[in-house]
Amino acid sequence: MPDNQLTIGDIVKQTGYPFHRIQYFLKSLKIKPQCKLGQARVFTAQDADKIKKYIERLDSERGTKS
Repeated sequence: MPDNQLTIGDIVKQTGYPFHRIQYFLKSLKIKPQCKLGQARVFTAQDADKIKKYIERLDSERGTKS
């Protein structure tokens, strides 16, 4: 799979955030997969960056960290 195509597991490894948190923000930010490979949903690197920045901003506002 090319570097710009990521599964949720890849995003978890890249960001260090828990699986359930990535899933929650994919759903709440209404980020749709680029495509599916078998059962795996594939997202872009830009999607991963959007999630990471959003979580970092929320954590900063709340004074918490994952």
